[in-house]
Amino acid sequence: MKKITVLIICNLIIFIATAGTTLHNPVPKLVNANTIIIPLPNGNAISLNKLSRISRSDLEEQCGNKINFLQRIACKKTQSILKHSISEDGSITNEKLNKAFTDENYPFHGGGFALGVFLGIIGVFIAYFINDDKKKARFKWANIGFLVHLLIILIIIGAILASVNYG
Repeated sequence: MKKITVLIICNLIIFIATAGTTLHNPVPKLVNANTIIIPLPNGNAISLNKLSRISRSDLEEQCGNKINFLQRIACKKTQSILKHSISEDGSITNEKLNKAFTDENYPFHGGGFALGVFLGIIGVFIAYFINDDKKKARFKWANIGFLVHLLIILIIIGAILASVNYG
């Protein structure tokens, strides 16, 4: 009986503690498909929205060459995916596609990478404590640089051990 009472009291405490909290789901930034420009092989460019709705003959004309059978199948499949991923107002609704075209991918940051490679774990801490608008990219690339740093150290240790064994 005491165990049930304690269990009910714990559940009530958890329920009361979480009753006032709200989950924050930020509204994702939707990218407009008309602003994404895809380069074509002959130097022309086309927007992602137009690419999803262009006919095969118009695409061949834009590219400047004929499309073979396998390319036609791939083109139709890609256009089908794009059509379902782009809304009428031009915003990309597919989460994976939207993430690919937002700035959340943290492009290469040479300073963070150098911090990780040359300073190791200290460089990662330095990258973490620098606060500016490129912090996430710097921290990500400092971690990657640190992994490269560890890989270099392992290669050097392996080379030393190999030379000691064979030398």
